[in-house]
Order: sequence, then C-alpha cells, then structure tokens
Amino acid sequence: EQGATFAIYLPRSNATETDDTVEKDQRVPTGTETILVAEDEVHVLALVERTLAKQGYTVLAAATPQLALLACATHPGTIHLLLTDVIMPDMGGNTLAEKILALRPAVRVLYMSGYPADIMEQQGQLPPNLQVLSKPFSSLALAQHVRAALDAPTAVTDQPPASGVNTP
Repeated sequence: EQGATFAIYLPRSNATETDDTVEKDQRVPTGTETILVAEDEVHVLALVERTLAKQGYTVLAAATPQLALLACATHPGTIHLLLTDVIMPDMGGNTLAEKILALRPAVRVLYMSGYPADIMEQQGQLPPNLQVLSKPFSSLALAQHVRAALDAPTAVTDQPPASGVNTP
C-alpha cells in the first residue's frame, strides 16, 4: 500500500476581529411596528419573519402578492412597512407596493432582491434611486434597513409647506 502525506502551511493572521465579530458587536436595531413581508421563497420568508419577530416587530408574512393584499385589506391595525421582494410570480413588488399604497397611503416600502438595483431599474422593475436590500443579507443588515425605512422622513413631512396655498 502506498499513500501520500501533505503538509499545508497557512500564514498566521494578526487580525484581532473578523467581519463577523464586528457585526456581533454592533447593536441590532429593534422596534414594535407592524411589517408586512411579501416574499415568494418560503425559506427566505420564514427567516425574515423569525428575524424581525425576534427584534420586536409584529410580522404579517405573505408567500404571494395576493396574500399580501389580503393581509393588507383584513389586518385591523396599522401596517407601518411593506418589505417586498421585487420579482415574484404573477405580480412584481413595485405593482404590489402601488396597490398597497392605494389601500394604506402611510405605509413605508422597502424592497429586497437578489438582482442588482441598476438592472431592475433598467428593466422597469423599480423606479430609479430606491433603496434595495440585496439578498443574501445578514440579520443585522435586515434590521438596519428596516429601521432606516421606518425612521425615514415621509414625503409629506419632507416638503416645506407651500406659503399661501390652501390644501383640502
């Protein structure tokens, strides 16, 4: 019988922290708002639902755009944020967001996708210059994007009041 012996030498690292260590040391943002999550990949939907629930949010999980619309129409309380995949069967996230905003104009929208944002803009899937949470994402990235979307100023409060103009 013959065999071979291999010796592998790796350089010693003087690094004190890895990216994982830095991420664990950062404080994960939390909240108590209600988030409607529309995601057709059931494993991603379950992961997002668990992650956001651990952070204190109330999560309405929908595996299809139609279920998201049903949840939007039937949920008795406020829905603060729609977190939607951009590309789903039957209806894209942008169309879903338009329909949900027609029902609940105060809802914030955060998109997530495995495709680069510029590609989705070119294909007409998204308006330009939107924040998109890129898949795959960490729990920390999810928490930070959700909190930023919830805390961002609304378009209404963003604009200074027009002087001398009465609005109904």
